[in-house]
Amino acid sequence: QALERDVNEGRVAKEGSLGLLLDNTTILGIAPESPAQATQQLHPGDTILHINGFMATPENIRAMVMGPVGTRVALSVKRADSSAHDRPITVDLVRIAADKLTA
Repeated sequence: QALERDVNEGRVAKEGSLGLLLDNTTILGIAPESPAQATQQLHPGDTILHINGFMATPENIRAMVMGPVGTRVALSVKRADSSAHDRPITVDLVRIAADKLTA
């Protein structure tokens, strides 16, 4: 109860999300009305290569995608429809409260 009160009063950062459904580093889906959807740059099948400059791996991606609400995240993404010679795109997002996302 004390932690819940601290979260509600802003003393502990709520967990934030980008609204991505992932399989390892591949985007499977995007939540409606999420930061990921708002950019209109991310699509199922895209692969996240780096998050804030750090290599994304199946072992670390969840910890790097989730974080305090309101914090910025820079994703380096290889588009599903890109060729081996295409450069990854960079997408800047801001985490929103995970409990605000709809399924």
